[in-house]
This record gives sequence, C-alpha cells and structure tokens, in this order.
Amino acid sequence: MANLVTIISARTIAAITLLLVMLNLASGYPLPFRTDSPQQFVVDVALFGGWLYLARTLVRLPIAIALLIRFSRQARQRRGMNRRESILDGFYRGFLDRRRWAVGHLALLDRIALLGAAWLAVTPYLGALVVNLGGLVGIALLLVVYLIGGTFTFLVDDSPDGSNRLTLPFLNIRRGE
Repeated sequence: MANLVTIISARTIAAITLLLVMLNLASGYPLPFRTDSPQQFVVDVALFGGWLYLARTLVRLPIAIALLIRFSRQARQRRGMNRRESILDGFYRGFLDRRRWAVGHLALLDRIALLGAAWLAVTPYLGALVVNLGGLVGIALLLVVYLIGGTFTFLVDDSPDGSNRLTLPFLNIRRGE
C-alpha cells in the first residue's frame, strides 16, 4: 500500500488540493468528492486518483513512444543491434527510464498536465463524466500494470526516489551510454 500512496508525492497532493480549493472558492466549482458517506468518499477519491494516473499516463505516452523509436533507431545504427535488441533497448530508455520526468521541460509539462487534469475534474457536467469514466480506466490500468510488473509503475513512477525500478535481466545497458 505504501507504493500506491507514493504514486503522487506529498507536494503534488498539496498543489492539487490548493487548486481544488481555489477553484471552489473563486468560481464555485464543486469538489469531485461526495461526502455523503465514508464509503462514497473513498470511492470518489479512488476514482479521482485513477483519473489522475490515467491523465499522466496519456500525457507521457506519446513522448515515451517517440523516445522508444528514436533510441531504437540509434541502437541499430550506432551499436549495430538487431531489430529485437534495438526495440528492447528503446523500450528501456523510452519507457522504463523515468528520470527525464523529474527535471526540465518535461517535468513542467507533467505538472501542468496534472493540474489541468485536476481542473478538468471539477468542470461542471464534464468533470463527473471524466472522473468516473477516466477513473475506472485508470484503476483498470493500475491493476493491469500491477499484475504484469508487481508494482504500479508504468510511465508514472510509484516510488519517490525511483529505487523501485523494473529490472529486465535481458538488457545489458551501461548507464553512461
């Protein structure tokens, strides 16, 4: 359960909470959580978390695919790898190496997209549909990723220090390349 909690860091939770409070006070948008009962609140928070996971994954996916293609092409040309090895190398560098999302322009893009997804969740009429449908898809994605890899890490890392990386024994890649 500790890994699930760290999918979204404490600072990110604080930023999302501040955004939700600001939108509620400034424009009167309702929060995406119902507080009728504790069970309903837990369900709504889980759906909201699933929506945020899906939104972050959808923002990161095209960039990861572009990096996979780029690094696969480089592996074939520079290192003389065959097609299978170059695709695995590109997959590792494009999908599994998530350090690029912690700094620079991609980190800013990721944070803006996350706050945009939270803003979309409180938009009248559209927000309930997005959170319910997107939350269910996000939770399903979390469960599929957990079944395959044993962690919730796909494109969104589930450990704050990045130490819980998926290890692939068939890749012999040095960090300096």
